[in-house]
Amino acid sequence: MNTTEKLKNNVYSFNELDTMGQNAIQLRDAETLSLIQLSRASKLTKGEKPKPVAGDWKP
Repeated sequence: MNTTEKLKNNVYSFNELDTMGQNAIQLRDAETLSLIQLSRASKLTKGEKPKPVAGDWKP
């Protein structure tokens, strides 16, 4: 399964999507960015939430 298929099937975690998004921005890959946005939206719709990362602490 290639990256595009995995994005369409919501295989990646939020952290992986963030990393892929940063790479896609640097490469100016609009197609991958749109797939990442769809994958994130789909995960949020299904009730999944991103796990907090170090430095994201809020009182």
